[in-house]
Amino acid sequence: MLFNSFPFLLAFLPAALILHGLAARFRPDWRLPVLLALSFVFYGWWDVRFVPLLAGSIGLNWLVARLFLRSGAGWLIPLAIGLNLAVLALFKYLNFFADLANLVPGMTLPHADLVLPLGISFFTFHHVMYLVDLRAGRAPPYDLLRYALYIAFFPQVLAGPLVRWREVMHQ
Repeated sequence: MLFNSFPFLLAFLPAALILHGLAARFRPDWRLPVLLALSFVFYGWWDVRFVPLLAGSIGLNWLVARLFLRSGAGWLIPLAIGLNLAVLALFKYLNFFADLANLVPGMTLPHADLVLPLGISFFTFHHVMYLVDLRAGRAPPYDLLRYALYIAFFPQVLAGPLVRWREVMHQ
């Protein structure tokens, strides 16, 4: 859903403002879960099949961050970054590399025709920025809810900009 579309302007945004306002007034502890749920609804509006990709990406990266902080195993962060970039490359560049390979005489690789998930570059680079800062000792650990909201917050997923965790987490 685009920010200038009628479904966003006439349905999603008013519902989001009302739900957030109600949570802030009557159940302040529900404010962040409501924002996260709204972010997943926003993301799923494009194609609900990609919600598990976003949720799985958030969960795995958060688990890697926790494991790194507990064990101090320095190889975990580069491995996680590599996996994040591999998933991004799979969706964005698989057909490009298939086309390059097909230039070789006698090679015929089929196209995968994968649909590009909404905001995959955006949330991949948010994961990478946080993991790099975590390994350098500049990022604190966050609970799963705050980390998930940092990655999936709907007002940023399409419009950006990429922001470091320290610029938005206090808000």
